[in-house]
Amino acid sequence: MTCTRSPSGAIPRAPEGAAAGGGAGVLAERDFGPAIPLDAAPFADLAPGAWVEGWSFAPAPLRRAAEARLAARGVEARFRSAWKTVLHALLEGEGPGAGETLDLLYPVVPGVDPERFLRELHPAAELFPGLSLRPDPVPSLPGEAPACHLLREGGRESRLTIPVRARTAPHGGQVLAACGWLRIVPAGEDAPVVDGPWEDPVEQALLAAFETLSQAIARRGWHGPGPHFDRLVLRIEAPLEDRPLPVGAECLSLAEALHEELYFGALDLLRAASGLPEGDRTLTPGEVVPQVVPVPAGAPVRLRVTVSPPPAGPHPARPAPPPVDAPELETLERPMTAGEIAAALAAFGGEPLETRSRRGRAVAARVRAGSGPGVVITGGQHANEPTGIPGALLAARALAAEGAPVAVCPLENPDGHALHMRLRETAPRHMHHAARYTALGADLAFVAGGEGALRPRMRAAVGADLHLSLHGYPSHEWLHPFAGYLPHGFESWSLPRGCFLILRRDEGWAAPARAALHAAAAALEADPEIAALNARQLATLARYAPSAAPERIGCVPVIEGPPLPSPHGAPFPVTLIVETPDETVDGPLFRLLTRAQVLAATAAARAFRAAPRPGA
Repeated sequence: MTCTRSPSGAIPRAPEGAAAGGGAGVLAERDFGPAIPLDAAPFADLAPGAWVEGWSFAPAPLRRAAEARLAARGVEARFRSAWKTVLHALLEGEGPGAGETLDLLYPVVPGVDPERFLRELHPAAELFPGLSLRPDPVPSLPGEAPACHLLREGGRESRLTIPVRARTAPHGGQVLAACGWLRIVPAGEDAPVVDGPWEDPVEQALLAAFETLSQAIARRGWHGPGPHFDRLVLRIEAPLEDRPLPVGAECLSLAEALHEELYFGALDLLRAASGLPEGDRTLTPGEVVPQVVPVPAGAPVRLRVTVSPPPAGPHPARPAPPPVDAPELETLERPMTAGEIAAALAAFGGEPLETRSRRGRAVAARVRAGSGPGVVITGGQHANEPTGIPGALLAARALAAEGAPVAVCPLENPDGHALHMRLRETAPRHMHHAARYTALGADLAFVAGGEGALRPRMRAAVGADLHLSLHGYPSHEWLHPFAGYLPHGFESWSLPRGCFLILRRDEGWAAPARAALHAAAAALEADPEIAALNARQLATLARYAPSAAPERIGCVPVIEGPPLPSPHGAPFPVTLIVETPDETVDGPLFRLLTRAQVLAATAAARAFRAAPRPGA
């Protein structure tokens, strides 16, 4: 897999109705200057003979250019990456040479997750076979940044500072956040006169976005359930470059990280203002859309925040997408378009069921009659998780052919899907979690009405007690460097762990539910490619997050728990969620993960249908 980025300076097409003109309101528009402002203090004041070590969020070519400019003025400088600092340093020439071994001692800081700085090294050991990773307990040193120590052959040692500082994250907790840092030794001096955090322009833009939103919440009274706006657009322009890594789908992308920080940080601020508890998914503020735009190296870092008001009434119904031929689902190697989904669902046949999304798109299901216990299959609840969509269609087709009553909705969140397809136009290798929820900013399974209202109708149509909910999650590392590194509330999802299963069941349904779970796990393990993928990703997880080792059935991680409360009536007594690491993937891996969805779903349904019902 490779990682791509927008062409330098390319501007993503604005989402439909985006707050970028017309009646939209501009909440903020600021220019923060170049990514490394060499013509401003303190850099402009440096005399020949000075020495500078800086940590910046600028990409490597821009940092090398800044070093050259200062060298021309007689100033020796070294600019390092301010995020995933040690990994960047290894990639930029400080890693082990061919055949060399190197011990890397990562800091374990009191009061901080002992795996915090181990996580930041991912995937260094896969990139450098001669590298070993060892913990290094250190005392708390106020005012000093933690550091990694590199021990080379022959006893040589070097120290790599990790620039972080304590900060209150948008979710309200105290975190160690990545930050810029400057260390300046004037000409003729031995000790630095500056050695501490420095807000570089990218960091300033992100913090200003959150400050702008906080002010808007206070001024506009964005409290309570919402919706407060139709769409909120948080746009940062900065010189950014993605760096693909030759390890799975891994890619160093500050643009992707900023998208994630903007989106989840905004939701955290809005949730707190609405008085909802941490982790609550009933928030309905409106659609939040981050736009992170790479610009040429000399262009300034800019922030623009715009908002459009909520409509006075419901959005009008949208016409169906233009008709297209249904694709061959078994060989598909990319996310499906809305037209392809509609065509494939129509080809499934049966009786239609429909409701409308926030923006007036059809949320469509089909029902096929049969005999015996019925099954409901859904995909696309979180629209940036693409393999569940063809997976739901294929699983429904297979089970209906066996005579099972089946209701299938392959795309529960068409508004999120539309946003995801637009965001993919300029950054197909980014996760785009802004497309996860509906245009209300809501998780449809937790909010009454709307898209999720189709579920009880599907259940009633086939008499289902089993819900197969097909999902996905990031195929590469998911990180929030400005908010404590791990994604808040989703910490266990930060590294892939292969294809896995989540079972939610009532107490009285233990036997058929566990029959379904074990059958699904066995089907996944029996596929050599899926088993190999799981083994690789679980080994990586064990190296960088040993405390996150999951429970497993064979090579398949599993999670069990009770049904979650549903605003759409009584929850299904049994829900099996299939998770594949599919965000950002295409090609043969997309096809493999679609197959995993189908194998798990069909095996679970067959076992569940064959098992005795409670009280039988």
